[in-house]
Amino acid sequence: MSFSKGRVGEEFTKKTLEDCGIQCSKNDDYNKRYDYDLVCKMGRKKFTIEVKYDYKSEETGNIAIEHHNSKVDRPSGITATKADLWVYILGTGKNISAWVVKSSALKAFLEKVSPFKEIAYGGDNNAALYIYKKDDILERLFVRMDDLKENELKALIKGLL
Repeated sequence: MSFSKGRVGEEFTKKTLEDCGIQCSKNDDYNKRYDYDLVCKMGRKKFTIEVKYDYKSEETGNIAIEHHNSKVDRPSGITATKADLWVYILGTGKNISAWVVKSSALKAFLEKVSPFKEIAYGGDNNAALYIYKKDDILERLFVRMDDLKENELKALIKGLL
C-alpha cells in the first residue's frame, strides 16, 4: 500500500474521532513510526491507534494484516505495533468505513485462527501479510466506528481501553 493511501486512512480516522470530541494528533516521530499512527485523548485518558487502509478489500473480499516488513526484514504492522487500538479502513471514495479492535484482541485472534493464505511481498512489495476472508474476521472481531453517534463512539473506545 502506498504511503499516501495510508495517510488517507489516518486522516479519516482522525476526523471521525475529532468529530466526536476525541483529540487526536499524528505520530510524526520517525523513530516511532512502527509503534502507532495516532495519539488520542478522551477526557484524561490517552491512547494510541495504528491505522491500516485495506483499499483492495472490497475487490478481494479479504482482509490483509501486515506482520513483517519484507524489504528490511523486521517486524511491522500487528507484530511491531505498540498501539492500544487497531483501526481498519475499508472501501474507497464515499464508501469508506472505519473498523476498530483492541490491538491485543487482534493479536490473540491471529494466534488462534490461521489465515487462509499468506503473502510474502504484498502492498508495495514490502509487506508480509496474513490474509483472512472478510466474513471470517471483520464483524467477528471489529466494530464499525465511523457510523456511531458521539456518545456511542466514546463508550466503544472506553470499553476497548
